[in-house]
Formats: sequence, structure tokens, C-alpha cells
Amino acid sequence: MKKVNVLLLALILGISTQLNSSTDIKENSLSSSVNEAVKVENKEQEKEQPTSENSIVAETKVEEQAPTSTVYISPLQEIKTRNDNLGTVGRLYIPTINLNVGVNYANFYTDQNYDAQAIVDRADSAAYFQFGSKTTIADHSYQGFNRIINLSSGAEAYLKRQDGTIEIFRLNNKFTGRNISEDLIDTTGNSVQNMSGNLIIYTCYGTGDGVMITLWDKIA
Repeated sequence: MKKVNVLLLALILGISTQLNSSTDIKENSLSSSVNEAVKVENKEQEKEQPTSENSIVAETKVEEQAPTSTVYISPLQEIKTRNDNLGTVGRLYIPTINLNVGVNYANFYTDQNYDAQAIVDRADSAAYFQFGSKTTIADHSYQGFNRIINLSSGAEAYLKRQDGTIEIFRLNNKFTGRNISEDLIDTTGNSVQNMSGNLIIYTCYGTGDGVMITLWDKIA
């Protein structure tokens, strides 16, 4: 009888174990199904809702503006529209060294009213005179003419006259020399009158009679 009871208990326990196992499997299966459903739902929500980064990028793109184009204005065009004071001759512009100054007639030979020294001593006033076969413009170095030291070959100068016309010159030579009253010469004694160029622009340089001389060809 005891054997039967033990066997019956074993059978009962076995059935109970199977039932529990079956229940666990079902619960686990149900739990897995629920979890999978939740994952699928979360993924769908992620697809539908943009991230904060995407939102920022979208907003930034809306705020972007097309770049503005820059219109180039040539020195000649700018000089034509400027309203600077003109001297009795006009005004000299050399854009590459940011030099512009009023230009006034100075006659060394016939009219004492055009005193060259008084003209160059005034602010914003360079002297304009004929020196042999060449037109000449001169001024003090401390009034801005020292900038001609920094000129490079090919630089252009513009002389705007009283009537609004503009003459254009191109630099062809620059050198140190001497002002010996009756002439301007280079360091070897050669006169500027023997050099090419329609226009001389010069200023004092160094000590004594030292000068910085530039020669220009008229191109327009």
C-alpha cells in the first residue's frame, strides 16, 4: 500500500510539475509577446516623432539666408563720384597708397602770387608746375607725400581736374635723388629731363637736398 501511495504521489507531483511548467511556458510566452508588442509600438513612435536634433537642424535651415553678392567699383568709378575739394588744378589720387591731395598751380618764373613754398606749406595742398618738358607735382613728406616711398611698379595715379576730366598715369620709375634747385637728379647725376615719363611726383627724403622721385607715363 505504501508503494502505491508513493507512486501516486509521484504521479501527482509529476502532473503538478507538468502543469506548473506548462503554466510557466504560457506565462513566459505571453510576457514575450507583450514585450515584443511594446517594442514594436516604441519603434513606431520613434519613427513618428522627430528627435530634438532633427528639429534644430530643420529650424536652422529655415533661418539660413542666401549670400549677398559684392559689386566691384573701380578706383576710376569711385573718383568720378567723389566730392572732395579741388585745388586750382584739381586733385591727385593714388589709391594703392591711400593718397589724395588738392593740387594748385605754382609758377616759378612769371607770377610771384603762385609761390610754391607757400602752396606746399598749406594743408591738403600740393604744388603743380612745369619743370622743363615734364609736369611736376610736389609736396612735403610730413603731409602725406612720404607714402610715395611705398609705391610699387605699375601703380596708377589719377589727376581729377576742375572741369571733371580725369587723367590717368602709370608709375614707370622710382628712385632716390637730389634737388639741386635748378634740376632733379639721380644719385649718379643724371637729370630727370633725360628720363622717360610725362609726370614727376616727388617729395623730400632723408637729409639735406635728398628727394624721393617717381616718374609716370600718361595712359589716359
